[in-house]
Amino acid sequence: MVKKVFLVLDRHQKTRVYLLLLMILGGALLETFGVSAILPLVSAVTDPTIIETNKYFKFAADTLNIHDSKLFILVMAIALIFIYAIKNVYLILLNIAQNHFYTNNLRRLSVRLMKCYLSQGYLFHADHNVAELERNVNRDVSSFMYVLNNILQLITESMVCLLLTAFLMLTDVFTTSLLIIMLAFFLTFFALVVRKRLKHYGSCSREKDGEKNKFFLEAFGGIKEIKASSTEKHFLKKYEQAYIGFAFMEQKKLTLTYIPRPLMESLCICGLLLFMAIKIVLGTDVNTFIPVMSVFAVAAIRMLPSFNRVSGYLGSIMFYKSSVDALYNDLTEADRLEKETPVSREDIINIPSADIVAEHISFSYPARPDKKILDNVTVRIPCNKSVAFVGPSGAGKTTLADLVLGVLDPQGGTVTVGGVDVIKNRKSWHKNIGYIPQSTFLMDDSIRANVAFGLNEDEIDDNKVWDALNAAQLSGFVKEQPDGIYSNIGDKGVKLSGGQRQRIGIARALYNNPSVVVLDEATSALDNDTEKAVMDAIYQLSGKKTMIIIAHRLTTIKNCDIIYEIKDSKATEVKYNQLNPS
Repeated sequence: MVKKVFLVLDRHQKTRVYLLLLMILGGALLETFGVSAILPLVSAVTDPTIIETNKYFKFAADTLNIHDSKLFILVMAIALIFIYAIKNVYLILLNIAQNHFYTNNLRRLSVRLMKCYLSQGYLFHADHNVAELERNVNRDVSSFMYVLNNILQLITESMVCLLLTAFLMLTDVFTTSLLIIMLAFFLTFFALVVRKRLKHYGSCSREKDGEKNKFFLEAFGGIKEIKASSTEKHFLKKYEQAYIGFAFMEQKKLTLTYIPRPLMESLCICGLLLFMAIKIVLGTDVNTFIPVMSVFAVAAIRMLPSFNRVSGYLGSIMFYKSSVDALYNDLTEADRLEKETPVSREDIINIPSADIVAEHISFSYPARPDKKILDNVTVRIPCNKSVAFVGPSGAGKTTLADLVLGVLDPQGGTVTVGGVDVIKNRKSWHKNIGYIPQSTFLMDDSIRANVAFGLNEDEIDDNKVWDALNAAQLSGFVKEQPDGIYSNIGDKGVKLSGGQRQRIGIARALYNNPSVVVLDEATSALDNDTEKAVMDAIYQLSGKKTMIIIAHRLTTIKNCDIIYEIKDSKATEVKYNQLNPS
């Protein structure tokens, strides 16, 4: 898993990790030096004659020209204070650097994954639930960074423990070896028994997290229908059941990662007490092992929290393995697609105002590759004419329009405008298209922001907003609002009527003055009077723009110049009076 973690990181992030590791090594050395510095001071306090009898103490005393034992001990104590002050300042700076690395890369990875999803084709989003994508961008990225942070912290604590263990080995081999054997046995048991359970609980927790997000979005996404049918309890129960499963898995994780801590603490304390008992039974002079015991006591104070954190880090790394795997797979797939997709150096080209020609188009959805939605279909959409696609549900009307839009890629055939392949020049083609769906997506924002969809506040041209509202026959309503185009329309346009919402969609489609307007059953959810008013606004554009209209109600296409009937995977040009009103 560590390999996957580092494969997800880019070169800049890896460089930061290596710098952090160097800083961590420096912190570990300072931690070890801080503990080891206790031994000389305790030795001098318990036996002041050591200053003259021990060659290292004598060398220090001669160098400093201090031979008074009390003054020498005072200098040592002051030096130790400085050592701990420097060590702790360094550790604070190290913690700041680690926190910066964590939060900054949390943002970078989340944006990177968001970009990955937004770059996927329309079929990808048709196959994936938005709650799952939200979980991946938030939970999986947070879990990944949590794992990476735990790995770095694990390295930090491991280095400190290893260096302190090496120093303790030099101090007392027998006692240190005894503690190492007990801790090694315990960690092996923990890794073998707990690891699989934590991985399983982590995978289940991730699944339940996706479910509760899904039920939450469903509940508030359909709040009007829920209120109208008084089905709040049903959706609340589904959300609660998912949360019960999620909470249960989190509880298991917290329990399994906590249990090792008191057990490890008991092992260390018992080991030290056993050491003291053995020394006393063997008749060892207490004064000779008091300095050693002092060092072990200080080391235990520092190392016990480290051992506890190490067990916690290992548990969390195992628990969030499924999130790391999912993030790795998504980003690896994104990198693969990015490498396979040729990068166009000419992002935007001029698409001429000409006929749209879809020739020999064939298409089937990946889920049913054997079922042809469109088979060798050819249609011509004359410039500045209105063309209708009609036919039974599921015949392929919207699919053909999506292929013309460039939302889908045909498996056979081409879509050209004036000889330009619009599938290969998708960005340029989309600059020329205004799209009005059956249900217009509206943001909880102002009319201005919803019309100038996808633009920053300082990029919006108010004159173009008003021109679009006039063309959609909505300017009168907007002028009546207290804040005009700055009036907020609520979540999903809840403050507007159905007809007004669709007119906002029309205004949005017309904001950039496109040469082609596509209406995908844009009036099917409206009543007859509202539909007529909306279509009157649309037909004001006749002769000025190329219009593609998909409709079930034949009354909406009565004034179209050309009508194509989509049926049995084919497209046939028909007259209005040839259509069956049923």
